[in-house]
Amino acid sequence: MSQKAREKSIEIIGIIDSSVPKKLNGDLSRLRQILLNLLNNAIKFSHQGEIVLRMRSTPLAPPFHRLYIEVKDFGIGISTAEIKTLFQPFVQADASTTRRFGGTGLGLSICRRLVEAMQGQIDVISQPNKGSTFWFEITLEAHNNEEINPKNIALHNKHALIVDDLPASRERLSQQLSEMGFIVTMISNRFDTLAALSNATHAFDIALISKNLDFPSSQQLASDIHALPLQHNLPLILLSSNSTIGQTESAKAAGYAAFLSKPIRSNTLYSAIELVLNQHNAPEQILVTTHQIGEQLATKKQHILVVEDNPVNQQVVVKMLEKLNYRVDIANDGALGVAAVAAQNYDLVLMDCQMPNMDGYAATKRIRATEQSGQHLPIVALTANVFKEDILRCQQAGMDDFLSKPITLIALQTALDRHLQPSTPSTSAQSSSS
Repeated sequence: MSQKAREKSIEIIGIIDSSVPKKLNGDLSRLRQILLNLLNNAIKFSHQGEIVLRMRSTPLAPPFHRLYIEVKDFGIGISTAEIKTLFQPFVQADASTTRRFGGTGLGLSICRRLVEAMQGQIDVISQPNKGSTFWFEITLEAHNNEEINPKNIALHNKHALIVDDLPASRERLSQQLSEMGFIVTMISNRFDTLAALSNATHAFDIALISKNLDFPSSQQLASDIHALPLQHNLPLILLSSNSTIGQTESAKAAGYAAFLSKPIRSNTLYSAIELVLNQHNAPEQILVTTHQIGEQLATKKQHILVVEDNPVNQQVVVKMLEKLNYRVDIANDGALGVAAVAAQNYDLVLMDCQMPNMDGYAATKRIRATEQSGQHLPIVALTANVFKEDILRCQQAGMDDFLSKPITLIALQTALDRHLQPSTPSTSAQSSSS
């Protein structure tokens, strides 16, 4: 859901309490459907700020746990009268939401049926203009082969500074760093950051700075930190929830050692910290490699663009590609797909044929028209029509292959294998041969 959130400058933060077992037995598909529904509604009815997904667990008679999950937003909210009918089929809180937010927010009745099918309960706490917290509880069985990961000794008792103006984001980052062994200090603004570093009784080993800080810019903050006595070598990692072209270079110029896009998985954060600290001990390597840490982690995977306007189809294809270990971007129509190809080197494009504004045929022709001699970006059509004339139309537009909907994992892998070299990092996709 992060791409949809970025389009509205909303940050999604997931916080899993330590009380939750590492492995639980349950219905993964139902749980995913419920969470997608709740998160999609939270994004739809929010304007800005953050959406927080929290999970905690209460142990019952072994081996069972009562799992509590909530999705909290700071959007338009719901009145008490409307809440009473919210989970009933074909009911929406306010008819005007269809026009204002591009949908009715339905699907809650389905969530209720799914939760009850898992012997659970679901409800909401909300007030108009003060946001909503949708929560549900289900009972699951803990897996009996749970593994406990000890804190990393190399990071134990090192000091980390977090600078982020969103409380839930600070909480999540602190949780991740504490699990690695860091002693964490959290700060919400520039002035307290500079004061803490100036007056600290101990040295900080690393600092994580969020780019959503409003003033001054994160670039200026990095310069101010490195201008302080004893802090000119403090490794800084820039975190952004809305990455744009050129941010990596500007982060490097400001003095950051790494640049990571939110939401940040713990293993990605750990790898970046490990690289930064290792390179901090080898200064001759910093100027060449540290600004590329985020890219190094991502470009180990081949990069695929999915051009598709249907949110459900997007989710299905993205899940399949992630399972096959590809890096994925999404464009919601043909025009955005053309712009994405112009701005980024992709290894392959999956192109839906029927889309508003600009369909897949027109988008493919536009991409082909911009390719120089020797360049050819593989484009695979996604279409529900598999008649001979449809295949011919795909070929005439410049597409290399097609996949018929609904797409299967095996068919997708087979098509990708035909056009991609195995285990080749994304370097210059537009210059690869078909």
